[in-house]
Amino acid sequence: MDQKEEIWMDEVFNSIDGITRAKAPDAIEMSIVKKINTPQAKVIKLASAQFRWLAAGIILLIGLNIVLLSQNHKKQSSLDKGNQSNEYSFGSNELIKL
Repeated sequence: MDQKEEIWMDEVFNSIDGITRAKAPDAIEMSIVKKINTPQAKVIKLASAQFRWLAAGIILLIGLNIVLLSQNHKKQSSLDKGNQSNEYSFGSNELIKL
């Protein structure tokens, strides 16, 4: 680098030494700090009665699903057994497939 360029760069960088930082008015600064410190997500608190009803409803739905699935499984297994035992019918001397 050239000596003149270095001197010019030093002068530019040193020219900001005496400058003070700009300060916002106190009211604006306080409102900004308040917005920064407040949480963005709102917490919804349920009353204990509401929570109990919600839990009871979920348990009821899960129980109903289990009962319906077990009944469906029993029907399906009985249909499978019926198909296996009645697959062939004996008539005269030959096997006739149904």
